Amino acid sequence: MQADAQLEAAFAKLGREYRARKEAAEKAVCDWQWATFSLLNVRPLHFERNGIKPGRPLAQEPSGRRNYVAYGIDREGRVVVERQHNEQGFYETFYDWGSGSLESAHFDYFAEPSRCGRSSGKKPINLLRASMPDGRIAAADLAGVSGYTREEYRWEGSLVREVRVLNALRRGGVLPPLRPSHTARAHYDEGGVLQRVERVWPAAVVGRPEDLVEIMFERRGKTIYWNSP
Repeated sequence: MQADAQLEAAFAKLGREYRARKEAAEKAVCDWQWATFSLLNVRPLHFERNGIKPGRPLAQEPSGRRNYVAYGIDREGRVVVERQHNEQGFYETFYDWGSGSLESAHFDYFAEPSRCGRSSGKKPINLLRASMPDGRIAAADLAGVSGYTREEYRWEGSLVREVRVLNALRRGGVLPPLRPSHTARAHYDEGGVLQRVERVWPAAVVGRPEDLVEIMFERRGKTIYWNSP
Protein backbone atom coordinates (compact mmCIF):
# COMPACT_ATOMS: atom_id res chain seq x y z
CA MET A 1 0.00 0.00 0.00
CA GLN A 2 1.25 3.45 -0.91
CA ALA A 3 1.03 6.60 1.21
CA ASP A 4 -1.54 9.22 0.27
CA ALA A 5 0.27 11.45 -2.23
CA GLN A 6 -1.99 14.41 -1.49
CA LEU A 7 -1.26 14.24 2.23
CA GLU A 8 2.46 13.94 1.53
CA ALA A 9 2.31 17.04 -0.65
CA ALA A 10 0.32 18.91 2.00
CA PHE A 11 2.89 18.02 4.65
CA ALA A 12 5.73 19.23 2.42
CA LYS A 13 4.29 22.76 2.40
CA LEU A 14 3.00 22.73 5.99
CA GLY A 15 5.84 24.91 7.29
CA ARG A 16 4.61 27.82 5.17
CA GLU A 17 1.13 27.54 6.65
CA TYR A 18 2.00 27.87 10.34
CA ARG A 19 0.76 31.42 10.83
CA ALA A 20 -2.45 30.93 8.87
CA ARG A 21 -3.35 27.72 10.69
CA LYS A 22 -2.53 29.26 14.06
CA GLU A 23 -4.71 32.30 13.41
CA ALA A 24 -7.66 30.27 12.14
CA ALA A 25 -7.56 27.82 15.06
CA GLU A 26 -7.15 30.45 17.76
CA LYS A 27 -10.09 32.44 16.40
CA ALA A 28 -12.31 29.45 17.08
CA VAL A 29 -11.29 29.15 20.77
CA CYS A 30 -13.96 30.16 23.28
CA ASP A 31 -12.45 28.52 26.38
CA TRP A 32 -9.10 27.23 27.64
CA GLN A 33 -8.66 24.13 29.76
CA TRP A 34 -5.50 22.84 31.41
CA ALA A 35 -4.13 19.41 32.26
CA THR A 36 -1.10 17.91 34.00
CA PHE A 37 -0.26 15.99 30.81
CA SER A 38 -1.84 15.14 27.49
CA LEU A 39 -5.30 13.62 28.08
CA LEU A 40 -7.13 14.10 24.77
CA ASN A 41 -6.40 12.42 21.44
CA VAL A 42 -8.65 12.10 18.42
CA ARG A 43 -7.33 8.63 17.54
CA PRO A 44 -9.37 5.90 19.27
CA LEU A 45 -7.66 4.14 22.20
CA HIS A 46 -4.46 6.10 21.56
CA PHE A 47 -3.36 6.15 25.19
CA GLU A 48 -4.36 2.58 26.05
CA ARG A 49 -2.75 0.91 23.03
CA ASN A 50 0.47 2.85 23.53
CA GLY A 51 0.63 2.28 27.28
CA ILE A 52 0.55 6.01 28.03
CA LYS A 53 -1.20 7.14 31.18
CA PRO A 54 -3.11 10.35 30.39
CA GLY A 55 -2.88 13.44 32.53
CA ARG A 56 -5.46 14.94 34.88
CA PRO A 57 -7.64 17.97 34.12
CA LEU A 58 -6.99 21.08 36.20
CA ALA A 59 -9.64 23.41 37.58
CA GLN A 60 -7.61 26.47 36.57
CA GLU A 61 -4.45 27.55 34.81
CA PRO A 62 -1.33 26.52 36.79
CA SER A 63 0.96 29.18 38.21
CA GLY A 64 3.77 27.88 36.02
CA ARG A 65 3.15 26.43 32.55
CA ARG A 66 6.22 24.21 32.24
CA ASN A 67 5.27 20.55 31.56
CA TYR A 68 1.55 21.36 31.49
CA VAL A 69 -0.84 21.10 28.54
CA ALA A 70 -3.38 23.72 27.46
CA TYR A 71 -6.41 22.96 25.30
CA GLY A 72 -8.31 25.58 23.32
CA ILE A 73 -11.97 24.50 23.05
CA ASP A 74 -14.49 25.75 20.47
CA ARG A 75 -18.22 26.39 20.92
CA GLU A 76 -19.04 22.76 20.14
CA GLY A 77 -16.69 21.45 22.84
CA ARG A 78 -14.02 20.30 20.40
CA VAL A 79 -10.28 20.82 20.76
CA VAL A 80 -8.98 23.28 18.17
CA VAL A 81 -5.63 24.21 19.77
CA GLU A 82 -3.28 22.11 21.90
CA ARG A 83 -0.11 23.44 23.53
CA GLN A 84 2.37 21.14 25.28
CA HIS A 85 4.66 23.34 27.35
CA ASN A 86 8.27 22.55 28.22
CA GLU A 87 11.17 24.53 29.64
CA GLN A 88 11.88 26.28 26.32
CA GLY A 89 8.48 26.87 24.76
CA PHE A 90 5.55 24.75 23.64
CA TYR A 91 4.58 22.31 20.93
CA GLU A 92 1.44 23.38 19.08
CA THR A 93 -1.27 21.40 17.34
CA PHE A 94 -4.06 23.05 15.36
CA TYR A 95 -7.27 21.14 14.56
CA ASP A 96 -9.56 21.76 11.61
CA TRP A 97 -12.92 19.99 11.95
CA GLY A 98 -14.58 19.59 8.57
CA SER A 99 -17.72 17.80 7.44
CA GLY A 100 -16.91 14.10 7.70
CA SER A 101 -13.20 14.74 8.19
CA LEU A 102 -10.59 16.08 10.56
CA GLU A 103 -7.12 17.52 10.02
CA SER A 104 -4.53 18.36 12.66
CA ALA A 105 -1.15 20.01 12.14
CA HIS A 106 1.55 19.51 14.79
CA PHE A 107 4.51 21.92 15.12
CA ASP A 108 7.74 21.91 17.10
CA TYR A 109 8.27 24.02 20.23
CA PHE A 110 10.98 26.34 18.88
CA ALA A 111 10.66 28.99 16.20
CA GLU A 112 12.48 28.75 12.90
CA PRO A 113 15.37 31.21 12.30
CA SER A 114 14.12 34.72 11.57
CA ARG A 115 14.08 36.16 8.08
CA CYS A 116 14.40 39.91 7.63
CA GLY A 117 13.94 40.38 11.37
CA ARG A 118 10.73 38.31 11.54
CA SER A 119 10.30 34.72 12.71
CA SER A 120 9.21 32.42 9.90
CA GLY A 121 7.12 30.30 12.27
CA LYS A 122 7.69 26.80 13.61
CA LYS A 123 8.96 23.60 12.06
CA PRO A 124 6.20 21.08 11.26
CA ILE A 125 6.39 17.61 12.85
CA ASN A 126 3.40 15.89 11.33
CA LEU A 127 0.06 16.33 9.59
CA LEU A 128 -2.89 14.06 10.35
CA ARG A 129 -6.02 13.51 8.28
CA ALA A 130 -8.88 11.36 9.51
CA SER A 131 -12.02 10.28 7.69
CA MET A 132 -15.21 10.45 9.75
CA PRO A 133 -18.05 9.38 7.43
CA ASP A 134 -20.56 8.78 10.23
CA GLY A 135 -19.15 11.04 12.92
CA ARG A 136 -16.51 8.62 14.17
CA ILE A 137 -13.04 7.98 12.84
CA ALA A 138 -12.82 5.18 10.30
CA ALA A 139 -9.15 5.66 9.39
CA ALA A 140 -6.35 8.15 10.08
CA ASP A 141 -3.25 8.94 8.02
CA LEU A 142 -0.23 10.69 9.52
CA ALA A 143 2.54 12.16 7.35
CA GLY A 144 5.56 13.29 9.36
CA VAL A 145 9.24 14.02 9.48
CA SER A 146 10.17 10.44 10.36
CA GLY A 147 7.71 8.67 8.08
CA TYR A 148 4.09 7.83 7.38
CA THR A 149 1.51 5.92 9.43
CA ARG A 150 -1.98 4.69 8.60
CA GLU A 151 -4.42 3.47 11.23
CA GLU A 152 -7.62 1.59 10.37
CA TYR A 153 -10.31 1.12 13.03
CA ARG A 154 -12.83 -1.71 13.34
CA TRP A 155 -15.91 -0.71 15.29
CA GLU A 156 -18.66 -2.82 16.81
CA GLY A 157 -21.43 -0.44 17.69
CA SER A 158 -19.87 2.30 19.81
CA LEU A 159 -16.75 0.27 20.71
CA VAL A 160 -13.44 0.04 18.88
CA ARG A 161 -12.46 -3.61 18.74
CA GLU A 162 -9.31 -3.44 16.65
CA VAL A 163 -6.78 -0.95 15.29
CA ARG A 164 -4.63 -2.03 12.36
CA VAL A 165 -1.42 -0.01 11.97
CA LEU A 166 0.75 0.28 8.86
CA ASN A 167 3.81 2.47 8.52
CA ALA A 168 6.85 3.42 6.49
CA LEU A 169 10.06 5.13 7.64
CA ARG A 170 11.68 7.84 5.57
CA ARG A 171 15.19 6.99 4.50
CA GLY A 172 17.17 9.77 2.88
CA GLY A 173 13.95 11.60 2.14
CA VAL A 174 12.47 8.59 0.33
CA LEU A 175 9.27 6.98 1.57
CA PRO A 176 8.88 3.25 0.77
CA PRO A 177 5.48 1.49 0.52
CA LEU A 178 3.50 1.05 3.72
CA ARG A 179 3.92 -2.26 5.52
CA PRO A 180 1.88 -3.85 8.32
CA SER A 181 3.32 -2.91 11.71
CA HIS A 182 1.00 -4.26 14.40
CA THR A 183 -2.61 -4.63 15.46
CA ALA A 184 -4.15 -3.41 18.71
CA ARG A 185 -7.03 -5.48 20.10
CA ALA A 186 -9.43 -4.16 22.70
CA HIS A 187 -11.39 -6.31 25.17
CA TYR A 188 -14.46 -5.08 27.08
CA ASP A 189 -16.68 -6.45 29.83
CA GLU A 190 -20.42 -7.00 29.37
CA GLY A 191 -21.10 -3.39 30.28
CA GLY A 192 -18.78 -2.07 27.57
CA VAL A 193 -16.02 -1.02 30.01
CA LEU A 194 -12.55 -1.44 28.55
CA GLN A 195 -10.63 -4.18 30.37
CA ARG A 196 -7.52 -4.88 28.31
CA VAL A 197 -5.70 -3.69 25.20
CA GLU A 198 -3.14 -5.92 23.51
CA ARG A 199 -0.60 -4.92 20.89
CA VAL A 200 0.02 -7.85 18.54
CA TRP A 201 3.21 -7.92 16.47
CA PRO A 202 3.11 -10.35 13.52
CA ALA A 203 5.76 -13.07 13.50
CA ALA A 204 7.11 -11.73 10.20
CA VAL A 205 7.68 -8.30 11.75
CA VAL A 206 9.44 -9.42 14.94
CA GLY A 207 11.34 -12.30 13.32
CA ARG A 208 9.81 -14.98 15.56
CA PRO A 209 8.01 -18.26 14.81
CA GLU A 210 4.78 -16.82 16.24
CA ASP A 211 3.13 -13.48 16.96
CA LEU A 212 4.34 -11.39 19.90
CA VAL A 213 1.56 -10.10 22.17
CA GLU A 214 2.11 -7.17 24.55
CA ILE A 215 -0.43 -6.11 27.15
CA MET A 216 -0.43 -2.31 26.96
CA PHE A 217 -3.41 -1.57 29.23
CA GLU A 218 -5.27 -3.75 31.72
CA ARG A 219 -7.66 -3.41 34.63
CA ARG A 220 -6.56 -5.59 37.53
CA GLY A 221 -9.27 -5.21 40.11
CA LYS A 222 -9.10 -1.59 41.23
CA THR A 223 -5.67 -1.09 39.68
CA ILE A 224 -5.02 -0.03 36.09
CA TYR A 225 -1.80 -1.28 34.50
CA TRP A 226 -0.08 0.90 31.88
CA ASN A 227 2.78 -0.61 29.88
CA SER A 228 4.65 2.64 29.28
CA PRO A 229 7.32 2.45 26.55
